Amino acid sequence: MEEKILWAAIEDYAGLWEVLWEFGKEESAAGYNQIQTTVIGLFEKGFIELYEYNDLNNKKSKIKKDIINIINEKKNWNPPEKLGITFRISATSNGKKYYKKLIKNKAS
Repeated sequence: MEEKILWAAIEDYAGLWEVLWEFGKEESAAGYNQIQTTVIGLFEKGFIELYEYNDLNNKKSKIKKDIINIINEKKNWNPPEKLGITFRISATSNGKKYYKKLIKNKAS
């Protein structure tokens, strides 16, 4: 699970809803709590950062407070219905290193 989440965060500033999409419709519905817990764990380990992204002007700002509350809020995982504020994750340099380690261990 960490591998898929980190890949999404490495590829781009992945919206929380896009993280769910990485797991497919059925798996993400059944495992939402596990996915959410894993995202929080990756954040706490310093492997990902959370950003507030304004779709209207394409500006993003790193969130430094209330991160767990934002991640825990189910509405923040829904795809946006219109342009506005969304929440996205991005991998840190340590997150990228950890991802490479996961891939290497998987190949062994």
